Amino acid sequence: MLHSSHPTQNVHYAIRDIILEAQKLIPKDKKILPLNIGDPLKFDFKTPRHIQDAVRESLAETSAYAPSEGLEEACLAVAQFQSQFGIPKLTAADILITSGGSEAISLILASVLNPGDSILIPYPGYPAYEAQINLCQAKAKPYYLDEGNEWQIDPDEIESLIDSKTRAIVIINPNNPTGAVLTQNVLKEVLLVAQKHNLLVIADEQVYPFYVFEGEMTMCASLGIDVPIISIGSMSKTYLVPGYRIGWIVFNDLAHNLAEVKETIFKLKRVNLCSPHPLQKAVKPALGGSHAFLSEVKEKLINRRNLLTEKINRIEGLSLVKPKGAFYAFVKIEFPIQSDKNFVLKLAQKTGILCVPGEG
Repeated sequence: MLHSSHPTQNVHYAIRDIILEAQKLIPKDKKILPLNIGDPLKFDFKTPRHIQDAVRESLAETSAYAPSEGLEEACLAVAQFQSQFGIPKLTAADILITSGGSEAISLILASVLNPGDSILIPYPGYPAYEAQINLCQAKAKPYYLDEGNEWQIDPDEIESLIDSKTRAIVIINPNNPTGAVLTQNVLKEVLLVAQKHNLLVIADEQVYPFYVFEGEMTMCASLGIDVPIISIGSMSKTYLVPGYRIGWIVFNDLAHNLAEVKETIFKLKRVNLCSPHPLQKAVKPALGGSHAFLSEVKEKLINRRNLLTEKINRIEGLSLVKPKGAFYAFVKIEFPIQSDKNFVLKLAQKTGILCVPGEG
């Protein structure tokens, strides 16, 4: 029998892996409510018409390869988008278009991690990070978000975890899966820790930038601290196009030491050829066009967030810190269970509601 490579043995992605196990337990004719995947189009949200029209027009014109770095108009649109959040002026050369945020994560981690290196990631957090870190044969070192403080980061804990093998700190804001929105003061403190220890900051902060319901959305590069920051963005959630698979990487070289890593990321992207040409044509009209659709989206999300929080906190043995952004909820179970994974599978089997176990 042929065997797979050793690094892949530790690659897991709970958000989609749980589907395979649930399918073994749920009858095929039973309807599943897929709360495990953050796909708004599975519910009552629709892609804005002006974004659909841009793709239709592009498909009629060409299906050729695009430049590996992305279409210039798309890169420029992302660069200009940064100014809305107080980030110093960037150019198209500071942007790389990717096939969704997931490719951005893999390109960045593959470019900065050597086997044996470590990188600090939030717990709870997005499981794609740990999967890609394991693939790089590096070590994911978790820093724990404080549930008692609305899931904020503790900068002192982050500093205590840093050692000679630490290469970077990952920040997810708003957080997936808790919905926490990080305060400006907390972000400043984390960036100062990164500056002190000469670490890269990977800021996963441009996926839900408009889905902030309480507090203020602060992007790391807007704080002006001279630390290298690579930001990750995506059209999937904000613009309701998860299937388009269009994302981006933003290089904020405030410490003037990102050149080698940046070139490596671009090199790896060239190996992947390019992101889909026709779909890149949606970037400019999306980021630079009307955002009127967001008011209805946010209203729905806020109402559902409020209802969910109220109902969960009425159930004995369950509790939920009200999410302040994105569209996730991280529920605490305070009664005896075999494991959270077992609980999730039993819930799916009994009700058809499929969630993600917290351990994932």
